[in-house]
Amino acid sequence: MKMYNYKMQWLFSLNGDFTQTKKQARKRVNGFIDIIGSQSFTIIYFRDNDLKIIDSYNNMVCYSTPEKANKALKELIVGISETSNIKYIEFLRK
Repeated sequence: MKMYNYKMQWLFSLNGDFTQTKKQARKRVNGFIDIIGSQSFTIIYFRDNDLKIIDSYNNMVCYSTPEKANKALKELIVGISETSNIKYIEFLRK
């Protein structure tokens, strides 16, 4: 029997770009969190304009329900200002 390792990753803009506004970008991220569920991610990276990792978050299993975990992650994202170095969010599942 063969065993396969897999990795799925999704990269989203937090502050918009030439195709979408900041509001649309954040709504898209929040919708993605609702669909996939924050507890299914292994780690979440916050990246700058050059896609270098600024910070990471991987504490989604400490919440008692998936709804609380989703809400906590959304509140964390709301706290990221438009003028900060964080421009992208990457969701990773291994």
